Amino acid sequence: MAKQGQSGLPAPPPSAQGVPVESAYAQQAPPPEANGAADINQQLSASNQSQQEVVAQAQQEGGPNAGFQNPPPLAAPAGPPPTVALNQTIDQVTSAFGQPASVIDLGPKKVYNYPGMKVTFKNGKVSDVQ
Repeated sequence: MAKQGQSGLPAPPPSAQGVPVESAYAQQAPPPEANGAADINQQLSASNQSQQEVVAQAQQEGGPNAGFQNPPPLAAPAGPPPTVALNQTIDQVTSAFGQPASVIDLGPKKVYNYPGMKVTFKNGKVSDVQ
């Protein structure tokens, strides 16, 4: 309060400059417990100790960020999307799209099932795409 009204701080109102007035409800409030402060300090000490134990355990298990995984880095755009065309080989299609979800093998005719697409090969080359 000594600096109020100086260095840009507003001055206190006149009612705040006198002796504090005790309100009626404060007079009727029960007195504080004799060991209340000791209980609070004991809980604070136990809380601080628990926090220190958790931090120490996390550091032993792999550093301050143990248990928190960083998200995988975003993949850089790989260029244009893969395409399939007539007469491509099975190897060309699998290198572009990966392994199919399933393969139907009918001898010289094979159908590779990809999510949302079926690629039919005849004699090892693309003959149809659906």
